[in-house]
Amino acid sequence: QFGVTKPLLKAIAKTPVIPVVIIKIESEITSAKSTFTWMGAALKEPAGDELSAFGVSFESGGVALITIPDNSLALKLGFKSGDLIQEVNGFKIRNIQNLKAYIGTSSAANKQHVFQIIRNQGKMEIVVKQVLPELVEKEQ
Repeated sequence: QFGVTKPLLKAIAKTPVIPVVIIKIESEITSAKSTFTWMGAALKEPAGDELSAFGVSFESGGVALITIPDNSLALKLGFKSGDLIQEVNGFKIRNIQNLKAYIGTSSAANKQHVFQIIRNQGKMEIVVKQVLPELVEKEQ
């Protein structure tokens, strides 16, 4: 006994269109993305406030090594969890695709690679004296 009850008014009333709202849970969003590992280390592209935590500008970007297992090649070469790679031999690394592109170039066949990284909000270099292995992509 509420709403439009008079038959004359019901005939001219429009039926509202109610849109369907789709809410994605964060686990669904992240599961649709690929994850990358390199030399045993899990990689991530930090954005926004995450870059600020490294002490770099939003525009500079980089690739973070978020977890490095104890027996990984990355750890043996001097990388640590939380490092942010920003450059290799002068090649800017702003995202995972840049790192993948560098490794795919002929310069990656060099036996020496100078990585410019951010560790504990400070810049440092890591010199790798071997051919760089490919990135491994895993779809979740």
